[in-house]
Amino acid sequence: MVWPGNPFGDILRVLEERYGPLHPPPLNGPFEMVLWEQVAYLADDAKRLLAFDALRSRIGTEAGAVARAGKPVLTKIAAPGGIFPELRAARMLRSAVIVQADFDGDLGHILDLPATKAKKALMQFDMIGEPGAEKILLFCGRLNVLALESKGLCVLTRLGLVP
Repeated sequence: MVWPGNPFGDILRVLEERYGPLHPPPLNGPFEMVLWEQVAYLADDAKRLLAFDALRSRIGTEAGAVARAGKPVLTKIAAPGGIFPELRAARMLRSAVIVQADFDGDLGHILDLPATKAKKALMQFDMIGEPGAEKILLFCGRLNVLALESKGLCVLTRLGLVP
């Protein structure tokens, strides 16, 4: 990735040379992105992908399918994704119920809202705070900001980009 004259571009180039190109997760829409965050916790990308692929292949990622799966099935699916699989299963189930009740079964409708309202709508889901909501909207092409994760300012400081 080339961003001439931009310090982020230089950093990304060095990181890509060291670790290879970045491949975003294979997600389709805001609800899959919510599920991606919830299906794993304190797990590396490979374990998160394993759990998410199990969710996608065994029950699907539509809100109705997740709600019908129930907590025991979601717990088994979430198990490879790190600690507290029961808690993560409950979060996915709760998210599916919210999507069905408040968004007519399709969280994609939030992309038609003004960005501030879409962000607020996303923040009602467990594990989705302001940075997570901004990241989802960014990857859905709805928001044009750098969504900082927790400790993002610390990383920028270490890289020498901010005092």
